[in-house]
Amino acid sequence: MFFKKKQQEPTKLEKVFEATPRIYQNPDGSFLVAVALSQGVPTILPLDVMKHSVVADVISKFPQVSNCRPQLVLMKDTADEKNMELFCRLDYNTAIKQLMKLNFSDGIMADKNALIVKKLTFQNLDKLKKSCLQN
Repeated sequence: MFFKKKQQEPTKLEKVFEATPRIYQNPDGSFLVAVALSQGVPTILPLDVMKHSVVADVISKFPQVSNCRPQLVLMKDTADEKNMELFCRLDYNTAIKQLMKLNFSDGIMADKNALIVKKLTFQNLDKLKKSCLQN
């Protein structure tokens, strides 16, 4: 007996925020590569942030950027829910692995180059933080 696979509706990517890595130079001359993931915002995250075109372009001009460890910056709603504030910063690669491992109610789908994270609650962000800090 054969079963047909249920056709899944395609993800509406036009409603998903594509996170772009940002590179900052610290006062001591070191660099920080950061990608934001915000509470309640569906987001596409690059699986290998250091190979993202934005980072690769900066590395070509500032090779020392390749030595830094990228971070996933978790943003949460403020009390008035009109703004976002920093919740925590996590090692990017650890956070990506934990996002896939935790599989928040089928909220994460992986392809070859990106991870699509659907809307996460504050509780999901907190669970991600705790699982990353345990590893």
